[in-house]
Amino acid sequence: MVNSDQKFAHFLTLNSLLIAHVKLTLDMRREKADGTYNIIYRITHFKRVYTINSGFSIPTVAWRKNKACVAYSHPNSKLINLQLLKRFYTIEEALLILGKDFTIERLKIRLDGGVGSSYSFKKFAHKCINELFEANKTGNAIIYRTATNRFIAYCERDVLLDEIDYTLLSG
Repeated sequence: MVNSDQKFAHFLTLNSLLIAHVKLTLDMRREKADGTYNIIYRITHFKRVYTINSGFSIPTVAWRKNKACVAYSHPNSKLINLQLLKRFYTIEEALLILGKDFTIERLKIRLDGGVGSSYSFKKFAHKCINELFEANKTGNAIIYRTATNRFIAYCERDVLLDEIDYTLLSG
């Protein structure tokens, strides 16, 4: 017979599979010209990994891997750690709200404040394109920019994300 504690543990296990997990880490894959590395938010969902750049980059000696924070020896450690923590909790909150409806696109829209019909396709596309350029994925960025420009020309205006549907695309 299954007791209530086992049911609750099973529920938590199932629920943790539906929710994406976020981790703060130093992206050691790409060194910048000044010898620093980007601090990123690594989001894992169903064994797929997405990254969101924090906007901060530091040398490896200034990163405390075990605590996932900037070492106090760094001159701006308190300010950077505070900003990173605020953004971390914002991402965590967005992940909880999205729950099983999580997609990286929905997360980015929610984080950028573009909830609902007030977010334009052009604004969203340009954010994605800029992130690709920052990640040195120039080829993909150029292709996305070309596709964005053609889509806007096809629509003859910048459309809101909520307006994009089958009728618009087939008309």
